[in-house]
Amino acid sequence: MKRILYTNSFNQEINEPVDVILSPHFYWIKKIEIPIKKLKDAREIAPTLFKLERESYIFDVFKLDNGYFAVAFPKKLELKIPPKFIRSVRIAQIEFYPYDCLKIDSNTALKKIDDLIFCFPGKVECPSVDEILPQLELSPKTFPLFNRLEIDKRVLIPALGIFLLFNLGFLVRWYGDTQQLKRLEAERSAYLTRHHLPSTTFQLEAILEELRQKWNSQLHWKRGLAIITKTPLKPGESFRKIAFDSNRFTIEVTTHRNLNPYFLSHKFKIVESQLEKGTYRATLQWR
Repeated sequence: MKRILYTNSFNQEINEPVDVILSPHFYWIKKIEIPIKKLKDAREIAPTLFKLERESYIFDVFKLDNGYFAVAFPKKLELKIPPKFIRSVRIAQIEFYPYDCLKIDSNTALKKIDDLIFCFPGKVECPSVDEILPQLELSPKTFPLFNRLEIDKRVLIPALGIFLLFNLGFLVRWYGDTQQLKRLEAERSAYLTRHHLPSTTFQLEAILEELRQKWNSQLHWKRGLAIITKTPLKPGESFRKIAFDSNRFTIEVTTHRNLNPYFLSHKFKIVESQLEKGTYRATLQWR
């Protein structure tokens, strides 16, 4: 089965079944940076990642190297290949992902930057796509953009008329429901915008989880700081310094006592400490 990389300069005449690999000229691609656990969640937020009109694009999501990628295709994507000869449609991002650089022709190449494959002009020294394609092991991921049945209009139009005649009542109810859904969606979007809320439940849950983790972390270290500040000092003893960096406390206390036993009793790990010239210095890690 023949495979081709379809670029914006493609000019071959195709008269046999082919697997088409679209170059980055024909789709938008983004790596999803927020934490994702399920492909379903990724598909839910995919359209929100692009500044594109949803009515004009098809959105999809796939997974590579444990990361999720969102892709958008124009609905009116037209290729110079008869649809009946298109066996499958794929994208360069998936099929050529193992390669950092592939030469398309003498003036253009595919390059991978931050896990995303783009087309770049210029002469480069890297393997040629034409050398890779014959032995390339294709992925199972395809995009059904051109699986169309060619139907005779002389048969289609009368059949459509009969369908409309017998389903007019259903279509009227369907139209009414569709309009109601559009009104509800518009009200929902206006509410989210007015209250500065994310557009999906998944995004809201991700924000809440991030804030919850930050709160728990801050609460954890505040407890450690509370124990330090309650150190039972004697008359003439005082704190000279309390600092926090990353996950450790650095303290200095004017005293002639070794305060290690107090901090150990409160589950601190003493990274280092010293008592010198009336000053106790220590670096503590709160467990």
